[in-house]
Amino acid sequence: MSGVATYPKYLLRIPSELREKLAAEAKQRGRSLSGLTREILNERYGVVDVIALSEPKAEMDEMLLRLPPSSLAAIRAEARESGKTMRRLVLEALEAHYDAA
Repeated sequence: MSGVATYPKYLLRIPSELREKLAAEAKQRGRSLSGLTREILNERYGVVDVIALSEPKAEMDEMLLRLPPSSLAAIRAEARESGKTMRRLVLEALEAHYDAA
């Protein structure tokens, strides 16, 4: 096993409205939801990563993210410092991505 398959997993339950935005962008870019989410989070936390491409799977309200250990560590650290949950921070990052667009 190598690449993204070795990354730690994080189960994210995602609101339908945000999932629809992600799904539309993922489809437009030929990306999977988890791949696009990983890209957005890596950008927010300044992590450089080789991103794997896969087919879009837009129908689910939850996804199993595989994040680089450095992204996951950055999210955990911010969660400890802010008192927010990791899920809240991930959703805020995704919402900010679409608010900026």
